[in-house]
Amino acid sequence: MTEKLVIYSTGAGIGFSDRPAIDAIVAKTEEQGGGLRTLVQEIVQSPLFQSK
Repeated sequence: MTEKLVIYSTGAGIGFSDRPAIDAIVAKTEEQGGGLRTLVQEIVQSPLFQSK
């Protein structure tokens, strides 16, 4: 689901080099108890979202 939301929010595909950032988003979301709101917040705060 994280990959789909990143693709939707950035309007760009995910490359192999984006994999560590996706894994970091998932890890941070799980640390905070999961949830869609937390996932969206982590995506917006990620370098993937801010740099694409």
